[in-house]
Amino acid sequence: MIKMMLTMIQAANVYSQYVIPGSDVDSNECITSAGYTWCQSSNSCVRVWETPCSDNFKDCHNCLFRQRNGENIACPPECDIVTDPTPHPMPYPTQIHPTDPLPQACSDVMCMIYCEHGHQLDQNGCQLCQCIERIDIDQPTCNNVYTCPKVTELYTDKVGYTTYKLSLMIQPNTNIKNIYAIYGNNQNNVGEQMYIPGAYQEKDVFGSNIGGVNENLININPESKHDSWLTIDITDGDPNNLLSTIGIDFGDWSENNGISIDNGAIYMVDPHTYISNTECIIGQLTIHNEINTEMLINVQGKFISDESWHETKIVFRLNPPGAVQVNVNAIPLDCILWYDGCNVCITNNGVLGGCSRLMCLIDDDPVCRTYKPNGH
Repeated sequence: MIKMMLTMIQAANVYSQYVIPGSDVDSNECITSAGYTWCQSSNSCVRVWETPCSDNFKDCHNCLFRQRNGENIACPPECDIVTDPTPHPMPYPTQIHPTDPLPQACSDVMCMIYCEHGHQLDQNGCQLCQCIERIDIDQPTCNNVYTCPKVTELYTDKVGYTTYKLSLMIQPNTNIKNIYAIYGNNQNNVGEQMYIPGAYQEKDVFGSNIGGVNENLININPESKHDSWLTIDITDGDPNNLLSTIGIDFGDWSENNGISIDNGAIYMVDPHTYISNTECIIGQLTIHNEINTEMLINVQGKFISDESWHETKIVFRLNPPGAVQVNVNAIPLDCILWYDGCNVCITNNGVLGGCSRLMCLIDDDPVCRTYKPNGH
C-alpha cells in the first residue's frame, strides 16, 4: 500500500515543484532552512512558533489548547487574556482546573542557525539555540565475529516517546560484501528466534513495515516520521522494490504488542547486492519512554567471494532517557502537576516527568497545580 501511494502521488504530480537539493527556498519563496513556511491566511512566510497563522487553529481556545498539548505554534496576542471555560482532555493524570490561568509561552528566542534534528530544549521544554545531535547509546562489549549492534537515539518531537535507529556495524577485515537477510528460525528448536518489541505504528496508509518511509510522504503527513519499521540498508520507502518479507505477521505488531518470528525474514530480493557502508541500518523503532526493551535478530550475508555467512542472537538494548531530576525543595513532594511559570509537567517526589513544550514570552510564578489526593 505504501508503495502504491507513492506511485499515485508521483503520477498525480502532487508536488508541482520539487525542492532542488541544497536549496532553502520553497515554491512560495519561503526560506525553509530558517524555519519559514507559507501561511495562506496572511499570504506571507512565517515561523509558526513566532507569528500566529490562523491556518493552524480555529480560535484562541483551540490555539491555546494545542499549545498546552505540546504543539509549538504561536497564538494571537489577544489570546493571552483568555481563560479556558471548559476542561479539555490532556496528557496528564489530572486536568488543570478550568479557572486557572493558562500558561504563557517561553521567552521569545530566535535561532539563527539551522539544525537538521531540531534545537535543544531546556528542562521546561523551552527552545535553546543549540543543535540537537544524534546520540549513540552505549552498548555492551561486542565479541561478535561479523557484526555488532548499534543503537542511536534520534531527535523526536513526539511527546513521551523516543525514536531509535538500529544498525549493524560490520567488523573490519571480514571481507563482507553485504547483509541480505535478518531472520528468525526456531524450526526443530534451533534456538534462532527473532523478536521485535512493541513500537509505535502510524495507522493510516502513510505507515510502513519495511524499507522506511519516503520523505515526500513525511512532508504530507509529518506523523509518519515516527513510524516503526524494519529494513536492510534502505530507508526511503523502497520505491524500487528491493526488499521483501516472508513469514512475519506484521498485522500483530503494535505499540502494545511485540512479535516473535520462528520462521520468517526480511530480505534483499537480490542477495548479491553490494553494501558499501560499514554501517547497515536495519530498523527504526519509536517506543514509549517508560519502556525498557530489547530486539533480538539473526543475520545472514555474503562475503566478497559470494560464500554465505551468518550470525545469531544479536541483541539491541533500548533503554529510554531518564527523568530530569530537579531540586526537591523547589517542588513539593506531594505535587503531581507542576506549573513552572510557563509549562506544566507531571511530577513525582520532586522529579519532573513529561512536560508541555510551549515557547514563553514571559515567566510567571511557579506553582503546584495539583497535589496527591491526601495533599493540599
